[in-house]
Amino acid sequence: MVPASQRASAIGVLNVIGATVSGFAPFLGGMARDTIGVGRLMGYTSLVYLATAGLAFYGIRRHFMRDHGKALEGV
Repeated sequence: MVPASQRASAIGVLNVIGATVSGFAPFLGGMARDTIGVGRLMGYTSLVYLATAGLAFYGIRRHFMRDHGKALEGV
């Protein structure tokens, strides 16, 4: 959980990172397409998505109840 006093800064950092990554993605995707091919590129992308989903589920299962309890204490 991000404290209320730091939420605007956290959103700003996420926007900067997102804009930077989305700016380079077409260039890097084109380079990868030429070297490894579209089929393999899509396969690697799906593996990255699955790994990211796994990390997100792990983080939720590990930290949600603790953070939820802290949020309820503040109410």
